[in-house]
Amino acid sequence: TDDVSLKITVPPGMLPGDELRLAGQGEPANDECVAGDLYLTLIIRTHSLYQLRGRDLHFQMPVSALAMIAGAEIELPSLSGMFGYSLEPGIAERRELRLAGKGYPGRGKNRAGDLVVELEPVFPRQLSARQRKLLLQANAALVDDASEALPEIAEWWKSQGLD
Repeated sequence: TDDVSLKITVPPGMLPGDELRLAGQGEPANDECVAGDLYLTLIIRTHSLYQLRGRDLHFQMPVSALAMIAGAEIELPSLSGMFGYSLEPGIAERRELRLAGKGYPGRGKNRAGDLVVELEPVFPRQLSARQRKLLLQANAALVDDASEALPEIAEWWKSQGLD
């Protein structure tokens, strides 16, 4: 038999282990028979960023702790490119985002998966004089309203009779 090279297009949404049927690309039983079908089983190479779990795509991403606290707009990668996402203000701790339909493409009756992002807060390691001044101003504003912004600190001072 001769080696044959085929260029094929894999339909979007096929998963590892799915079979792709190429009609008439198999070998004929003999010279008088029509060639059969060729079946290819898909193997998907691992990606440097995404982990595929079902149709959901998972990845971890470092994010400024200050952006998490304040609720900033961040950029997230997806299979269709970068897109903006507005974080809810909150505590700077590991946080999971689940974005419906932004994961692995759907196919047939199977809907597209979700994009699942685990955000990891990163605190500044080094500050310029300007950055330090701005953070000290922000901290002073928080301390001025400690009962709302920093309740643990306000309660400590009160419990010590130092407020």
